[in-house]
Amino acid sequence: METCIRIVPLTGGAAAHIMKANGKGEKADMKQTVWYRQPAAEWIEALPVGNGRLGAMLFGGVSHEVLELNEDTLWSGRPESNCEPGRAPYFRQARDLALRGDYAAAQRLIEDNLPGEYGEAYVPLGALTLDFPALDAEEYTRALDLTTATHRVSFRAGGTAYTRECFVSAPDQAVVLRLRAEGLSMLSFALRLDSPLRRTVSCENGVLSLEGQCPSHVEPDYVKSENPVVYDPEKPGIRVHAAVSIRTDGTLTAEGETLRVDGAREAVIVLTARSNFAGAGKDPETSGIPYRENARTDLVSTLSQPYETLYRRHLADYQPLFGRCALELTPDRHELPTDERLARFQTDPSDHGLAALLFDYGRYLLLSCSRPGTQAANLQGIWNREIRPPWSSNYTTNINVEMNYWPALACGLPEVCEPLHALIGTLAETGREVARCYHDARGFAVYHNADLWGHCNPVGRRRKNGATHDFWPVAGGWLTTHLYQYYRYTGDRDFLRETAYPCLKEAARFFLDLLVEDGAGHLAFVPSTSPENKFLLHGEELGVSRTTTMTTAILRENFTQTLECAAALGVDGALQAELRKALDRLPPYETGEDGRLLEWSEELEEWDPTHRHVSHLFGLYPARQITPDRTPALAEACRRSLERRSDDGTGWSLGWKLCLWARLRDGDHAHRILRQQLRLTRADKQDAHHMGGGTYPNLFDAHPPFQIDGNFGACAGIAELLLQSADGVIDLLPALPSEWREGSFTGLRTDGGIAVSAAWRDGALLRAELTALRDCVVIVRWGGRKQTLILRAGIPTGCAF
Repeated sequence: METCIRIVPLTGGAAAHIMKANGKGEKADMKQTVWYRQPAAEWIEALPVGNGRLGAMLFGGVSHEVLELNEDTLWSGRPESNCEPGRAPYFRQARDLALRGDYAAAQRLIEDNLPGEYGEAYVPLGALTLDFPALDAEEYTRALDLTTATHRVSFRAGGTAYTRECFVSAPDQAVVLRLRAEGLSMLSFALRLDSPLRRTVSCENGVLSLEGQCPSHVEPDYVKSENPVVYDPEKPGIRVHAAVSIRTDGTLTAEGETLRVDGAREAVIVLTARSNFAGAGKDPETSGIPYRENARTDLVSTLSQPYETLYRRHLADYQPLFGRCALELTPDRHELPTDERLARFQTDPSDHGLAALLFDYGRYLLLSCSRPGTQAANLQGIWNREIRPPWSSNYTTNINVEMNYWPALACGLPEVCEPLHALIGTLAETGREVARCYHDARGFAVYHNADLWGHCNPVGRRRKNGATHDFWPVAGGWLTTHLYQYYRYTGDRDFLRETAYPCLKEAARFFLDLLVEDGAGHLAFVPSTSPENKFLLHGEELGVSRTTTMTTAILRENFTQTLECAAALGVDGALQAELRKALDRLPPYETGEDGRLLEWSEELEEWDPTHRHVSHLFGLYPARQITPDRTPALAEACRRSLERRSDDGTGWSLGWKLCLWARLRDGDHAHRILRQQLRLTRADKQDAHHMGGGTYPNLFDAHPPFQIDGNFGACAGIAELLLQSADGVIDLLPALPSEWREGSFTGLRTDGGIAVSAAWRDGALLRAELTALRDCVVIVRWGGRKQTLILRAGIPTGCAF
């Protein structure tokens, strides 16, 4: 029998109804709540919860509640090298061909000899399903409160008020779900646990357990294969143990692989999971990690605590992090369900609070999928339901994994960067073999795909036209900029000495070994590609050229940052001298006949003038090599390039364009991009890769399909509209859209770690306050004015108006 949900006016208003679902008398902040009047019909309508390691997507069904589960170490494969020794001579031959201008031959040589095996895929844990009696539900709401990281469902049926409350605790490492019934009827439901992995399910002493094993290999979803999911007994994959139990005032019984509760007023369900993953270079099968025992320990510990204690511990962990930063924009139509707000936004974009909600959602997602000790956020954060997810849900290093962390420091969340730093450390180790095998070079090299095991070799298996994706060995230079930025924002000299500088230096050594005379008086990295883009030459589509603007910009960033860090530490004088000489001879930025910034080392006909990648604008954002103040001509060239690319694109591409227009201080154009990003995309195209980006009903970014980087790019871009900083200068409201007539923010951070709060009305700054980590002197600019401030550590200082 189908469950009936009647949509009726919510008694006391939506906020009051969701507050009642809370059950603790807390006042719900609807401005920071994602909510709906109906359950999710598909995955892109479900809502995410997570603690960095464990994640769940909740559908909120009345007769069937589903929690689709993830654990961030569940990947296919094992620690085996994918490098192919002896590839370096082919790279040198391709370099010689590119220097002679024979790009077609260089590309064929690369495609025939360099790309090797694909990396591995991030796979799901499974699903927890609750089956209830069919009910005629009314006054239904489901909501995700971003201020508490709590998912709630409430409805009435037959004189009974039903509520569910779910969070994933970082302190207790468990998914916690509380169900309550108040009124005439009692709670009755059956609970099942299943997985798409190879698994066995058992029930003993009131504990439902799942033992699962990841595949030995999973082919990417875009590769045709007769056997795409491989379980090789000689190469066993990661093992996982999940355990779930229920504490209830009703009757708990076991029926085969099902737990059943009857006659209850309340039930608290706890799920835990652990794997035997021991590190990128360690065989999980022989690691000896007691993963079953660890999962059971988590379960017993969590169940032994009252629900209220668990919830307090969860809030004490989460809220200080989320509460560091806030944004308010008016008008704000939070009284409407989120999907209705999205649907109305394209015809009536005056709901500026929706942009603030998207900003908060980005911070929430980052806190929920990246915490100290977890794995770095992948293409889908931690939320994935497919054994063969889009693009393997891996670490795509030519933009996507970097974009995931763009908002972290600006939003005052340096803690969430630790998993990215750990991933970079892994790739710096595995990338040494890549540098040696493919380039005969020192240091380390990272190509465009990476995974849990640190595989970062060129992938693709010698496919035609594959070089545009597969040949991109400069990711290490981009990744290490995140280490430098962390140092700049935190001033942590121990981190600089022990983590950041060693990686920056090794990335620089790789680049230094490969620089060659380009025939025009410069030192260049030859050959190069501009990620995933192509040009037309003699009627042929090609991606390999002498060098590219992005490649040079990444080298310039790496050399400059490595020099600054070496000088700060007072080390490596000879390396500093070598870097200065090389930096002075890197190719300059060039513009074309129409004034656009060139993407390749010469003016070549674009294969796709509106291509989603805007890689050649790296120097504008995320780097600061190009600014409207210091390099106005180059900034104008970037503007013309952006106009040529158009205001459309995939979800993550729109996120990048939003950041770029913000850096150009064109808030109104940036706002047009944001409107594009907030297009409601209803159809889930997980089976196909489409170019029209937008936002799904649950506010996930639509590439489509879902990629979380667009959420983080939008979050970073909104912050960039309100605050920018570089070289001791802080710009307040540098790119404020004219439509944002009134608003305020607190807790945004600048370079140097200065916390800034501000409010404005009708485009005019009303107040601003800065709090520094360390004593410093800064120049603050706004509205054509500037002021020099002397800041004392920890003492808020206001600007004069």
